[in-house]
Amino acid sequence: MDGRRQKPSKFISYFELRDAFKGEGCPICRLLLKWTRRSLDSLFHEYVNDPGVRQQLRASHGFCNWHAWMAATIDNSPSGIAIIYEHLLKDQIEVLQSLMGSIGPRSWWARLKAKWPRGEDRSPILDQRQQKAACAACERVNLFFERNLIDTLVAHITDPELADGFLGSFGLCLPHLYQAIARGQDHPNIPLLLDLQFQKLVTLRGELTEYIRKLDYRFMAEPRGDEKTAWRRVIELFVGKREVFGPDRQRREGTADRSPAPIPSVAAEVPDPEPTRSAGESAEHPHRERVSERGVVQDGR
Repeated sequence: MDGRRQKPSKFISYFELRDAFKGEGCPICRLLLKWTRRSLDSLFHEYVNDPGVRQQLRASHGFCNWHAWMAATIDNSPSGIAIIYEHLLKDQIEVLQSLMGSIGPRSWWARLKAKWPRGEDRSPILDQRQQKAACAACERVNLFFERNLIDTLVAHITDPELADGFLGSFGLCLPHLYQAIARGQDHPNIPLLLDLQFQKLVTLRGELTEYIRKLDYRFMAEPRGDEKTAWRRVIELFVGKREVFGPDRQRREGTADRSPAPIPSVAAEVPDPEPTRSAGESAEHPHRERVSERGVVQDGR
């Protein structure tokens, strides 16, 4: 060994991150929305009858509110939705039939006993609802997509192309920034990531200050610049893009991701089946993307 640090390998997530920096808002949020829609589309086209997927959806009573309505906006999803939820609806009909059968005419003594708070009398029907599994789409975002992107960003932020793209972008929303800190822990690239993000925060605060200044009647006639959208961008900074952190997301930024191993400082070990691709090649490949999604569905059980 010559003492030099091995350069991390670049996977498709690297090139998608690089391109996402050119869009609006947090690049990780943008890609999570994009990849979640792809995953749902793959599920409805290929996995509606898969026993493992069916069992996962049965345990979670389908999708959470956000991902169920996202699914409804995907082309050609109605047939898949109908098949999945017909199966789930059968379960709920059986549950309610059981409940209706247990609730019959009761004597005054039975009604009186029911008023006493006794933990052992808790209805198992209520338990099965309150203890349902997390939304399958939320779990997939947690366990595969999000970790992949955060690990890739931290491992490659010293790359000039990625660093320049980050500096010219919105930066990270705070939820993803703190997840990167938690997953990176003592990674040597974290200081650079924090320095770049700090510059984004200072710039945004200056734009907010300028926006507020121009609310004064003395300066209202001055032309507006980038500061005119600062009030909206600061919302995304604090909470991320709408519908990224869905109702069943288990983790909280920087606290609940309990993966024991920090991001490796040499090779970026991300669960991406894509081969290395040069910076000039397209990151889009329908066939390979479908293969990637197939792995996600199976790994997400």
